[in-house]
Amino acid sequence: VHKVRAKQVILATGAHERPLVYGNNDVPGCMLANAISTYINRYDVVPGNQLVLMTTNDNAYKTAIDWHQAGRKVVAIVDTRSASNGDLVNKVRKLGIDILFGHGVIEVKGSKRVKGVDVAPINASNHSVTGPAKHFVCDTVASSGGWSPVIHLSSHTGSRPVWKDDVAGFVPGDTVQKQHSCGGLEGIYALSKVISDGFNTGAVAAQAAGKGEGRYAGQSPKTSDPKEDASMALFHIPHSKKTSRAPKQFVDYQNDVTAAGIELANREGFESIEHVKRYTALGFGTDQGKLGNINGMAITAKSLGKTIPETGTTIFRPMYTPTTFGALAGADVKHLFDPARFSAMHKWHIENGAEFEDVGQWKRPWYFPQPGETMQQSLERECLATRNSVGILDASTLGKIDIQGKDAREFLNRVYTNPWSKLGVGKCRYGVMCKEDGMVFDDGV
Repeated sequence: VHKVRAKQVILATGAHERPLVYGNNDVPGCMLANAISTYINRYDVVPGNQLVLMTTNDNAYKTAIDWHQAGRKVVAIVDTRSASNGDLVNKVRKLGIDILFGHGVIEVKGSKRVKGVDVAPINASNHSVTGPAKHFVCDTVASSGGWSPVIHLSSHTGSRPVWKDDVAGFVPGDTVQKQHSCGGLEGIYALSKVISDGFNTGAVAAQAAGKGEGRYAGQSPKTSDPKEDASMALFHIPHSKKTSRAPKQFVDYQNDVTAAGIELANREGFESIEHVKRYTALGFGTDQGKLGNINGMAITAKSLGKTIPETGTTIFRPMYTPTTFGALAGADVKHLFDPARFSAMHKWHIENGAEFEDVGQWKRPWYFPQPGETMQQSLERECLATRNSVGILDASTLGKIDIQGKDAREFLNRVYTNPWSKLGVGKCRYGVMCKEDGMVFDDGV
């Protein structure tokens, strides 16, 4: 583990594609749209033959195009929006792929593998199925519910996330740290805007660190972004049955948290998102809620009749990715493994030839030998000098507790073995403190 201290920090952690919550969405063959594109474009692997794609946005249409170009069949695209006229949508139309607007995949059929899906018209505003379902035979289901900015690192620094309706996600809020965020973390997804925002944020951070004028004067790379229509803020696909009776609709795959489980938590009286999280274990796994948290919050908000920002969000603890204890405990920190502590008079002690003893991490002056003196001779001389005149003890290395109030002496009576009731103002007394077994625990003045 490397600890790096910087004058300014830029967080460009991007965003994760968000799955949709629908019936039997844990059957093998249910995948994120972008994951399928990654398999095809990076690894040259097509994870099936017949694809049904469900989406709330234009971006996922790229997956249908990738699947088609790989020589496999796109059975249908199920778009929860009423319409879209984006460039990618029109490109899919030209490929002759069926698009069902205003519909959702309400249930997956199959156990060991996807065998098909039931698709029905839905009304997202009142969370209902508005017509009979159609069955489509397929072996792969892709879903895309939009993107969730990766706010984990920003929340580690004390920044409370802020909901943005146009992003349909949380972005970093105000922070007292010297940090900046840009790109997908701020809900900016178009490539040209991401690049521009990155350059501008870098210039602002450089200025804050004492370099430059706070604006990027160079030429950003030119990109062409496809025109996209607005995405829909939809998280949970309705079913013809009540959520508690419908097939399981998984929110957190690692901890088996379902939409029905979240609604049950709300009925049991758990309304704070932190309480819902502990009742259901939402986001408790090693992924720390990267996939399921937003969907869980949306289902909680719907169940309680609130908005998502009113419901709130949990914040994330370190580490962002699982880290071994060995990496943390085995750090080569050299002298910082057991740092030395010095009193305010340490320089004076050195100048007067003190020998030091280690008391915890403190360097405490032990004795002040003169040339040719042994330790015993030095101690005898110092004791005699103190008896005949005065001695000064640097006790700043000792811990101190300030006890105030009319019962201060009675309080001391109850924690020390010797009496304190008659201790006068301006006086001090040596005390001994013991544990329950009678062994000395602490002593001091």
